Amino acid sequence: MNVDAFVNILLILWGIFEIVNVRRHRPPDGAVVDRHSFAGMWIAIAVAFTLANLVRAWCQAHHAILWPASLQVLGLGLMGAGIGLRVYAIRMLGSRFTPRVTVQPGQTLVTTGPYRWVRHPTYTGLWLALIGVGVTTRCGWAVLVLTGIPFMGLWYRMRVEEQVLTAFFGDAYRDYVQRTWRLIPFIY
Repeated sequence: MNVDAFVNILLILWGIFEIVNVRRHRPPDGAVVDRHSFAGMWIAIAVAFTLANLVRAWCQAHHAILWPASLQVLGLGLMGAGIGLRVYAIRMLGSRFTPRVTVQPGQTLVTTGPYRWVRHPTYTGLWLALIGVGVTTRCGWAVLVLTGIPFMGLWYRMRVEEQVLTAFFGDAYRDYVQRTWRLIPFIY
């Protein structure tokens, strides 16, 4: 089996995980303060996948492949690491996780596990997995599409979440922001 087959299998499994998560972790009625960030994030990702497939086809047709097929394994590893981090971060949140931005009475701020270093490790994992998908295409333009477009959706989503969490947790969240990175340790 070639790397493309593994990539497709991993994408299907990841998609199933995301669908199950959305269905399993529905927020309570009236608690959503999402401001369409959930839809915006996933629309950005869908657009990126569509454009990346077109760009990849263009790269193949014009022999613009930039790295050897052996580096696709690196992309597969990045995908696996990203998905693994996302799953782990969601599990750390437990019942506090909801696909749409929401806070619930009695909710506590999670600052352990991957949340010790970054405020949004679920998005770090998502973005790392998308970088991995891009690397498997062997086309630099596809990597840019799969990282740039989703980042816009993630950036908006993170801003919405941070506004809601600051309003809910107040100084505790402001202190947490001061000692953690938003998405990538030591960078952003």
